[in-house]
Amino acid sequence: MSRLFATTRRDVTGHLPPGQRLLVRAGYVCPAQGGALVELPAGVRLREIITRRVLRTLPEDAQMIGLPTERERTERSTLPPALMHVIKQHVRTYRQLPQTLYRTFHLAAQQGNAQAGLLAPHTSFILEVYHLEAHDADAELRYQAQVEGFTKALTEMGIRAPLVIPDDGGVPEARRAHSVAVLLPTGPDTLARCPSCGQAFRPSLAPFRRPEPPQEHMQPLTKVETPGANTIRGLTAFLEIPASRTAKVVFYMARLLRNGAEEEALVVALVRGDMGVSEAKLRQAVHAWALRPAEAEEIRAVGAVPGFASPVGLPREGILVVVDELVARSPNLVAGANEPDTHYLNVNAGRDYTPDVVADIALAPSGAPCVTCGTPLERASAVLVGQFAGPAGREPGGPVATFAADDGSRRPVWLNFFRFDISRLMGLLAEAHHDEHGLCWPPGLAPYDVHLVRLGKEAEFVDLAERLYAALREAHLSVLYDDRDAGAGVKFTDADLVGAPLQVTVAPRALRQGGVEFKVRATGERRLIAPEDVVEAVRAHVA
Repeated sequence: MSRLFATTRRDVTGHLPPGQRLLVRAGYVCPAQGGALVELPAGVRLREIITRRVLRTLPEDAQMIGLPTERERTERSTLPPALMHVIKQHVRTYRQLPQTLYRTFHLAAQQGNAQAGLLAPHTSFILEVYHLEAHDADAELRYQAQVEGFTKALTEMGIRAPLVIPDDGGVPEARRAHSVAVLLPTGPDTLARCPSCGQAFRPSLAPFRRPEPPQEHMQPLTKVETPGANTIRGLTAFLEIPASRTAKVVFYMARLLRNGAEEEALVVALVRGDMGVSEAKLRQAVHAWALRPAEAEEIRAVGAVPGFASPVGLPREGILVVVDELVARSPNLVAGANEPDTHYLNVNAGRDYTPDVVADIALAPSGAPCVTCGTPLERASAVLVGQFAGPAGREPGGPVATFAADDGSRRPVWLNFFRFDISRLMGLLAEAHHDEHGLCWPPGLAPYDVHLVRLGKEAEFVDLAERLYAALREAHLSVLYDDRDAGAGVKFTDADLVGAPLQVTVAPRALRQGGVEFKVRATGERRLIAPEDVVEAVRAHVA
């Protein structure tokens, strides 16, 4: 310990969550400029152990690859271009499949939350996995097995009740996508969660129970002047109607894959006026690679008028009309007439315009009723630690790759994408494994199996401690040996702070009684054991 590149602290400034304050105090990580946390040697050991635990969830023949370093990707697809190139170059025949490739790298985030520490770091240590299959059914089975394997690994590491929630995944052509989240009051992420049935979602993707629209006969389409009413608020004030009687129109430019080719199309999205558009749901509804707000010139180019627009009368070519399911069922709404200062009364989907897609594209409002049980959804703080998407057979521009099947035909490679944020896992595990005295690691997760403490400077104590240190290391046990010239109070405080599962203390009083003190950190249980039994006792506890 006298040589360890770390310094224990009695306290730290700032507003880190409790477990991560202990990581700083115990010398696992160190605050750096801008709120980032630097991993010290003990922190690197912890991170490597967690990474190995997650790697155990992969197939035994998984192989590590190295890809060029890249900045945080802002493109819709999360798949590295270099990886796609390598797969196309090297996967030629069905005999090479399946394959599981993985890599680890540091990802610099564009923004970080210094108060969340490792839970929202400026730089994350990421483990990414790419699983390739010849058949989509096999890829489906691997997807499910990986999600189950990761959640089981979290439980085995002491993280209770991980949630598997729907996600938009970042891979548009993936058949499905999920994230794994853990509820935590100090977590930097927010979920929409039902307190009754426990379902949880990203807020942008949360489904919710819709109100029943009024039962009315369709009324004649009527044009009215609405000077200056180019917002929902202005329109409802002018006509003296509730926002629920209007249709809100939002325009986007979407990159889509049509007939095997990528193209850009104008998306006309309609939700009820008292709701907002969820871009995440909209991307899923139209399978868009990318989505951005349309410019005023792009809106006018199809004959629509910003602020007074609707799909009524617009040309069918070059646009995609996407209607929220509630709008499709709501009669006689007010919508734009595509003329300045003018709206239509009694607009009805199916009669006055034809939707291309009807789907849930509305953003769940605060307190929206759960789609399953009707209980109002609540916002819950959480930590997102895993991301899954797949199977996907295409990327922008064509198939992920093709291979020669056993019948000689060319078939697409099916790809699953998995991402694990190891830095967040470190922070989450610190929150799960600590008490009022410090960190409290279970065997198999601890950076050190045993914390060896020497009290006294006399030769007999030094000699025994050195012999135990050598014997434990020869038994392939990880030891942190406190050989410092410090008082007993400091050494015991630091031992509890660092949190190794076991503490073995060489002290004059214990030796006079014929042994060394053996302490289990989690329970505080202490007993004397003979020095020659230390290695077997530590080995048995670790096993």
